[in-house]
Amino acid sequence: RDLGIPSGGSADRLSDDHSSPRCSTETVECPPGFVGRVIGKGGETIKGLQAQSGAHITVDQNFPEGAPRVIGISGPPGCVAIAKRLVEELLRGGGARLG
Repeated sequence: RDLGIPSGGSADRLSDDHSSPRCSTETVECPPGFVGRVIGKGGETIKGLQAQSGAHITVDQNFPEGAPRVIGISGPPGCVAIAKRLVEELLRGGGARLG
């Protein structure tokens, strides 16, 4: 079972300290109609994006109807860059196919 820990990663190194220089955070705006594309059926797509990139991805849907949602991406800078690229490709209708 995938627990969201990147391959080769160590669970004992994970912490909630996002101020660490080894942890980066980015946000991507998501049109409300595209949220389902990012999350996927049963969360399948977002889990795949996390597994492929090694970054943690969240979708903040606490916005008024019609307003863009915010996708938060956090983790090591290289992983965040990969995840951001994958999410942006997915939002453009690109491949970002996982599997």
